[in-house]
Order: sequence, then C-alpha cells, then structure tokens
Amino acid sequence: MVNSTTTYRTNKASRDKHRRDNGKGGKYEHTPAYKAKHHQKRKELGLRVGDPRDASKTKDGTYVAKHRSTNRGATEKSRKKGSKRSTNSSMKIRTA
Repeated sequence: MVNSTTTYRTNKASRDKHRRDNGKGGKYEHTPAYKAKHHQKRKELGLRVGDPRDASKTKDGTYVAKHRSTNRGATEKSRKKGSKRSTNSSMKIRTA
C-alpha cells in the first residue's frame, strides 16, 4: 500500500500542489510596527483582551471601538457602486 508520504516524496508535481494547497496561502503576518501601533490604539481606547469590541481604523485614519462582528463586514459594505463584488441594490434582477 502506498501512503501519502511516499507519493509526495517521489512525485514532484504532487508534492508542489500539496505544498501550495496546504501552505500559508492568503495568510500573512503584520509587521511589528503595525502590531505595536494597533496595540497602542487598543490601549488608548481601553480595550482589553477578551473584549467583544475591537479597534477599527476609519477612512480618516482614526481608530474607534467597534463590535467585532460589525467590523468584519465593513469592507464589503463600502465597495464602490458597480464593482463586481458589490452587494448593492443595483445588482438585483428586475421582474416584469
């Protein structure tokens, strides 16, 4: 019986695909400077570990305390009208 270890060891194409699929893909780590600034702003807003609110950066660069679930959808709601990924009402199908 051939196991996955043997397959990946002997088959370069399969190994490369496996690494692509299981790697850190779209994940990234923030720079220490970014994390330090974000931590400082959280501290200024009085947000502690475990707080349901998070420091949300606004368009003008200031930080405000927002509930985490509200903050997660901010990008989707602020898309420009007509964007492929837009979720506004102009994309709705008209019925006769």
